[in-house]
Amino acid sequence: MRAHSARSPARAHLEQDAHGLSVWLGLDGDASAVRLQAAAVLLELQRVLPANGQRMARVVCNGVAIYRAPHLEKETP
Repeated sequence: MRAHSARSPARAHLEQDAHGLSVWLGLDGDASAVRLQAAAVLLELQRVLPANGQRMARVVCNGVAIYRAPHLEKETP
């Protein structure tokens, strides 16, 4: 019998640098569910971070960039 480790259906890694907060999300589910969850998280981050004096730099979900701050648009990934 193999040991089965439980993995959370939603994982996040946050990193702060001079450009702002970068967020990497790992979300389980089918493509439609992941898109809905990622959109909800993005909207919440866009609401909460500025209210707390934070600037968002980028959000990546399951390896796909879903947000890149306008001040980073001219930079390479």
